[in-house]
Amino acid sequence: MGLFVVAAALASCGSGGEATSERTSSTGGKDNEQAATTTTTAGPPEKEIVIKILSFQPSELIVEAGTRVRWRNEDTQPHTATSGRAETTAVGGVTVPSGQFDSGAIPAGRFFEQTFDKPGRYPFYCKIHPSTMRGEVVVTKPVHTKTG
Repeated sequence: MGLFVVAAALASCGSGGEATSERTSSTGGKDNEQAATTTTTAGPPEKEIVIKILSFQPSELIVEAGTRVRWRNEDTQPHTATSGRAETTAVGGVTVPSGQFDSGAIPAGRFFEQTFDKPGRYPFYCKIHPSTMRGEVVVTKPVHTKTG
């Protein structure tokens, strides 16, 4: 069965950036009830964050606007890639989702993709392990080169 991507455009948050969320499954099916459309994709992601040993690798990724990023779960348990911040406090942890993207649970061996359209900083965390799994995608302006 081919890859199916469910895409839903989400609003930007205080970072000034905007992202397009894509919930991806390697087996197809209905993965996201908020989905707007379903399409088949081909080709590798432009950049990748690997999830393994309860961490995002790399934890910070710098990309140009328009880049598609894939979170690939190589761990033995499910994880999420959820936009926003997770902070550790003296009485536990506090999570503040931004609402830009949320992969839902990514099972072992599966992935989630997100396209970042506007420059900005996009912190993210795992909702299942917020005290230890955090990262950030930094989106820069596209570099234009002159030809001719």
